[in-house]
Amino acid sequence: MTASWWIRYLVWSTLCCILCYIVYIAQRLRKNKKRVLNKENLSIGFFHPYCSAGGGGERVLWLEVCHLLENFPDCKIVIYTAEETTVHALTEKVYKQFGIRVVPKFSLVFLESAFLLEPTEYPWFTLLGQAIGSMFVTFEALLRYTPNCFVDTTGFPASMPVARFCFGCYVVCYVHYPTVSKDMLQVVQQRQVKYNNRSFIAKSYFATLCKLFYYRILLLLYYWTGKCADVVMVNSSWTRQHISVLWKPTYLQIVYPPCSVKNLLGLQLSNRKRHWIVSLSQFREEKNHALQLYIIHGLIQRHDEKDLQDLCLVMMGSTRNEHDAERVAQLCRLADELNITCYIRFIVNASHEEIYDYLSKSTIALHTMRDEHFGISIVEFMAAGVIPIAHRSGGVEKDIITHEKNGYLASNLEEYVAILDRLLFQVSDDQIYRIQCEMRKRVVEFSDETFATEFTRHLLFPRHST
Repeated sequence: MTASWWIRYLVWSTLCCILCYIVYIAQRLRKNKKRVLNKENLSIGFFHPYCSAGGGGERVLWLEVCHLLENFPDCKIVIYTAEETTVHALTEKVYKQFGIRVVPKFSLVFLESAFLLEPTEYPWFTLLGQAIGSMFVTFEALLRYTPNCFVDTTGFPASMPVARFCFGCYVVCYVHYPTVSKDMLQVVQQRQVKYNNRSFIAKSYFATLCKLFYYRILLLLYYWTGKCADVVMVNSSWTRQHISVLWKPTYLQIVYPPCSVKNLLGLQLSNRKRHWIVSLSQFREEKNHALQLYIIHGLIQRHDEKDLQDLCLVMMGSTRNEHDAERVAQLCRLADELNITCYIRFIVNASHEEIYDYLSKSTIALHTMRDEHFGISIVEFMAAGVIPIAHRSGGVEKDIITHEKNGYLASNLEEYVAILDRLLFQVSDDQIYRIQCEMRKRVVEFSDETFATEFTRHLLFPRHST
């Protein structure tokens, strides 16, 4: 036998193995899709490594898990997590964070490779590094347990091709915001300095060209990963607009995220502290908490100290890791530099009860993230009767706030300060009450019950995309 014969033999053997594998995965895909749609021997795996982080994404996860356990008790639910904990400890933590009582009838799969998801592991090419890292983590997850239905609720789209093409899972994803977007490309093209575009890149023409090339590759890869989802749900009109262009999915639906409005709607609107301002969001860089401190500083410059004796900005939010904790420390130092420490109160990892207590006493809220994909905390402010001043962009502008009717929108520091000044010193109590009533009318469609029902309907009963 000649060497060329062996080469042909290896090539044909390899092609046959690949063909057999493709046939096996295709059969497995059909079987899993049938099981999901018929609800037979149903098993669902939620890929959510930081499932106790305490943010809006985690609230999405736990409400859906709770709803599935209540309505499909025979369904096996698995959560892939980076946190070494027990089911009972986790359910108690979820109840403390969100007031959601989850039946402890789900399983946890601990991911030893979850460190590969951390952005700190990739000082360069962070998004690409995290995408590749998430593929390895997904391999580990699905080797430990392979469900019929794989659900990504945390924003790692590179997990979906692994679930579909390597394990034959029916794939569903809930998109909070696009990981890569043309807006990011525009920031680099315009050479703006932002948290995702370092100053030395913005100042260099060559570095800008290289990053634009890198982002275009990411957009192509992002398109491919998005095509791997059988069902795509998004949290707002803004996110849908981006995902429909980036992924062109065959099944795309808006499912507004859950907001705990039921109990908040019962809070009294009277006897509020006009000069108490609240902020509620995870202490992440993109939330732009520093701007809130500059807003308070700008307000103070306009008034005598005696006019602001009762002024207090209560900054509540959770921290996911040491970097978030350091960010809080930096904010404390900034408040000290601006000489406004006496007006600021930080409440880190606030409990459900603490949040409700401050929302029941405050009149105004600040939210400063640009292009917020939705804004759960803004809806919660509105339900509680706390008038939000938020950034004029993203889902906040498209889906939630109508300016001066049920809240306020601002584009820069000067606008924030002007609106806050007006609400504190010029708007009458009757006007405040009218705005509060309009806010509560708006938030009804953002309830927990509506979210859970709609999510389950599109997860298990998909019919057509609208």
